[in-house]
Amino acid sequence: MTLKIKTIGPITAIHDGAELPLPASRKSRALLAYLLLNEGPHSREALCELLWDVPDDPRGALRWSLSKLRPILNCDGVERIGSDRQQVWCEKSDIQIDQDDWRDPSGWTGKGEDDVEALLDEGATALLADCDVPNQASYAAWIAGQRAAFEKSRAAIAEAQALRKDITATTRDAWAQRWLQLAPFIDDAAKNAVAARHATAGIGAAKQLAENLERSYAEAELPVPGFFAEDANEIA
Repeated sequence: MTLKIKTIGPITAIHDGAELPLPASRKSRALLAYLLLNEGPHSREALCELLWDVPDDPRGALRWSLSKLRPILNCDGVERIGSDRQQVWCEKSDIQIDQDDWRDPSGWTGKGEDDVEALLDEGATALLADCDVPNQASYAAWIAGQRAAFEKSRAAIAEAQALRKDITATTRDAWAQRWLQLAPFIDDAAKNAVAARHATAGIGAAKQLAENLERSYAEAELPVPGFFAEDANEIA
C-alpha cells in the first residue's frame, strides 16, 4: 500500500489508487509541500515564521494544520508525520513523490523517447499549482526556488536528449528546439539549436534561426553568441 504524492500541478495524495481529500486551506497544503520537499526536522518557530507570520496565535494555526495533515500522511497506520513541543518532521522513506523522477537522473536516463516526451509534457504543468500563499515573503521565495530548480531539471532532460548520438538528425533537431525553449538564453542551447537546424534543413534555415536568436538576445540586452565561423557558411 504505497502513499503517492503528486507535486506537479495541484498537490495530490493517492493511497491504494484512491485520491485522499486534502485540506481546503492553502497554508495547510503549503505546509504539506514544505515538509515533503525539505529535509527536517523543522522548528515550530521557523514554520510559523514561514507561513503564519501574524500576531494571532501562529502556533495554534500550525497545530490546526498538522491535525489536518496527519490523517493524510498517516493514512495506513504508519506514523509519517511527527512532532514534539519544539519540532515537526516527516518520515518520507516510503512515500513516492513524483519529483523523484526529476531529481534522480536514473528516473529518466534510458527511457524511451515517448516516455521522455510524456515526462516533459507532464512537467509543463505548474509545480505546486495550488500552494501559493500571499503575503508570506519567505515562503514565496522558497516556492519560487522550487519551481526554478524544476525548470532546470526539465531543461537538463531536453539537453541530454538533444546531445544523444544515437538518434536521427530530425529527432535531434526537435529535441534541440525543445532544449532551446526551456533554456532560451543558454548559449550552448542556442548554438546547438542552430547546428541541429543546419544538419536537417541547410544553411539558409540555420541562418534564419540564428537571426531570430540574435534579435532575442539583443532585446534582452545579452551578448550574442557566435553561431557561424568566419566564412559565415560553417557552424562555429
